[in-house]
Amino acid sequence: MYIRRIIALLMVATALMCSVPSLAVTEPAAQVGTDVSGFSSTLLDGSEIDGSVFSDYTVSVVTYWATWSGPCQLEMPFFQQAYEEVEGVGVFGLLHEDGTSTVSAAVELMEDSGCTYPCFVTDSVWSAVTEQAGCIPQTFFVDENGVILEARHGYFTSYDALYERLVYWLGQIAPQTFTVRFRDGLTGQTLLTVTDVPFGGSVTPPTPLEHEGYIFSGWSTDEYNNVTSDLIVTAQYVRCQYRVRFICSLDNVVIWTQQVYHGEAAIAPAPHEHSGYEFVGWSESFDCVTDNLYIYALYDEVVPEPDGDVDCNGIVNNLDALLALRISCGLEECTDECVSHGDMNGNGTIDVTDALLILRVALGLA
Repeated sequence: MYIRRIIALLMVATALMCSVPSLAVTEPAAQVGTDVSGFSSTLLDGSEIDGSVFSDYTVSVVTYWATWSGPCQLEMPFFQQAYEEVEGVGVFGLLHEDGTSTVSAAVELMEDSGCTYPCFVTDSVWSAVTEQAGCIPQTFFVDENGVILEARHGYFTSYDALYERLVYWLGQIAPQTFTVRFRDGLTGQTLLTVTDVPFGGSVTPPTPLEHEGYIFSGWSTDEYNNVTSDLIVTAQYVRCQYRVRFICSLDNVVIWTQQVYHGEAAIAPAPHEHSGYEFVGWSESFDCVTDNLYIYALYDEVVPEPDGDVDCNGIVNNLDALLALRISCGLEECTDECVSHGDMNGNGTIDVTDALLILRVALGLA
């Protein structure tokens, strides 16, 4: 166990020594201006690559690394982010090979780290450059002609630090300005157009329009804080929804709750039934909902008409008895309603017996 710990400590010390330049190494400035356009090498997958690749980009960043280097592993995600996000920039890994830092180890480490930028092995051209410093990692910024613009010994501690240098060289080599246009997502109306925005610059968005029935939910992208290309930024909205509750006015029980979009109609549920009451309608309209609503089911009390009330006026008197007698004699037409109130003996029609019974009721004798 003790021997293993000693070996581990020695490996860490070796890695740190190889990751930091010694006092005898050259300064980064000595590597600046070196033409590396003549390099010819192979990528980790065995395919060929040469210095012509630099012509595809305004500026390229080449990171010289080894698989055993902790600082190299720390900054790998920063180069991956630049590879994915920064337009006009080429990102390349330059692998230092030794007994531990092999192609297969590099492939495995890059896959585990989620890094997909191209990586090639060191050839004689790059060896002449990297050996001047004798340290790992090193980073080189290269122009489209394959000339080193800047050399850095050591590692980047953050993506922002790497991005700052990329923005600087993009601005030095090919100053670019962009146009940022803000537009309304519902009408397509242009709200603001800002031209001559420098690479990496930012724009203050305008105040979004207000639309009845909609709530502003944000801009379609936040890239206006870091402009690297022409942009169209769209104001996005969500449609308002309201809660509509249908409630029974007799017992305050919620019949149904539903969500309704602004301006649309709610769907009425079947009202609750109550003995002795008749549903007569809802408390207010819900054909065009523009707010949260409480809709009450309204009822009227049903007062049964008394038996014998042939003329259906709500009272039983001598006139009802007379009307029943006339109906029984065929002198008046008999409707179903008349029968329902005047058929006192329950034989399905109004006859003389019914007239006598109604008269007794009218006189208070029954």
